Amino acid sequence: MGISASSSASKALLKACETQNHAEMLEALDNGAKLETLSKEGKTPLWLAVEKCYKNEELALELIRRGANCRPKPPRAASAGGTTTLLSFTMSANQARIAAALIEAGAGRDQEGWGTAAKERRTGRGQGPGPVGRWQGPVFTTPVLNEMIASGFPDRAWALIEAGGVGVNAQNLSNGKTPLMLAIEGGHRDLAIKLCRLEDLDTSAENNAGSTALQMARGEGFDDVAAAIVRAKQWKSMRQAEQQQPP
Repeated sequence: MGISASSSASKALLKACETQNHAEMLEALDNGAKLETLSKEGKTPLWLAVEKCYKNEELALELIRRGANCRPKPPRAASAGGTTTLLSFTMSANQARIAAALIEAGAGRDQEGWGTAAKERRTGRGQGPGPVGRWQGPVFTTPVLNEMIASGFPDRAWALIEAGGVGVNAQNLSNGKTPLMLAIEGGHRDLAIKLCRLEDLDTSAENNAGSTALQMARGEGFDDVAAAIVRAKQWKSMRQAEQQQPP
């Protein structure tokens, strides 16, 4: 295929992602369009697809599956203080499926504030019997985490937590449920126990019905989860008592 044909296909790919035309996007890719071609604003096809994914998530997901760079340089329009990563954009926009796909493709690795960098900022991870520490970095709107758990993706939810940048105590506006409550409700016992080991988890929150995670775990007969919640409560109380002691 000649350079002009490839260039034409790449332009068609940018247009298809901008207009969210799935069929034209596939045709452009089949015609040799380059995944890393840039628009006038410095946006890759994946950037454009993610920005417009409220219309059709499949375009962005298909580009990720085909190996599009999930960690491109931010568009020129965003470099002056706007969104700096695709992952942060999808998280702030509550795009759960795309955020999970980006993480699985490595978008959270070795970037400032994500992945390895986030892990290096953790405090006390694996030290002592208490809950593990977790990065206290910037927190984006977290309903994406709740949505992942409620949609039945506990492994992806944990990957999102591990990547850093999300709070673990966000409550749904509709029912007041936290990620821990949703994990219990969905029967994701392993995830619930992992959550209980996070240093900043709030186990005392109540949903709109006035129930706590501990009450929900006991109601479901999840003795192992209930025990983990109790341990987390005890550990937090112990830490608070230690902090209140005079030096």
